[in-house]
This record gives sequence, structure tokens and C-alpha cells, in this order.
Amino acid sequence: MREANTEREFKPVIQNEGGNLKFISAKKLFDDGITGIVAEGTFEAALENRFEETKFDYKIVTDDGETLILNSAGSLNYQMDKVAIGSYVRISYNGKSEIKSGKMKGKEAHNFLVEVA
Repeated sequence: MREANTEREFKPVIQNEGGNLKFISAKKLFDDGITGIVAEGTFEAALENRFEETKFDYKIVTDDGETLILNSAGSLNYQMDKVAIGSYVRISYNGKSEIKSGKMKGKEAHNFLVEVA
């Protein structure tokens, strides 16, 4: 194992001033019975989902500097497509509800509400 280089000053590649990074998935929220506001802050980016190229995850930074990554979900994606980066958002998770029409009619899907200030 190499010794640390003490002649140079190293800085983190990613700056996360709050030091907190939290991933939020609809499945975990549902499994844990969590509903209500799950994120509030500045919408900073739509990130490519590393497992499915056609889906995005959403980076929200809270007022206290915590970075939240909300994993892709149909209801969330549909609403976030209408939100401009830099907008202040509040995102609530409302559990699952039955899809009323379309090719997925009768199936349950995660239900989000996205609000913009």
C-alpha cells in the first residue's frame, strides 16, 4: 500500500457542503408505510438512472444543504418533466393508487404530488 502524499492539498471531487446524501425510492417509501412530504428544496438536476437509460432520477438540495436523489417513478417523472431546473419544489409521496386508463389500467402505481413555489 502506498503512503499518502503530504506535499499536495487534495480536495473532494464532489462538493456536498451539507455532507448528507440521501436516496429516496418509491418502493422503499411504500414498503415502510411512509407518506407525506419526502423532499423540499431546489431542483438541481435530472440525472440519468444508471440502471435504465430511459429514466431519470432527480436531485433536490434542501435549505440545510442535504442532497436528495429521488429515484424514477412514472407519476414523479410525468410531473418533474414540467419543472424547470432551479425551481423550488415540494414533493409528497401518497402511496400507491390504481391506474384508471391506458395500457396499465387496473395496475397499481406509486403516486406523487409535485408542487412548485
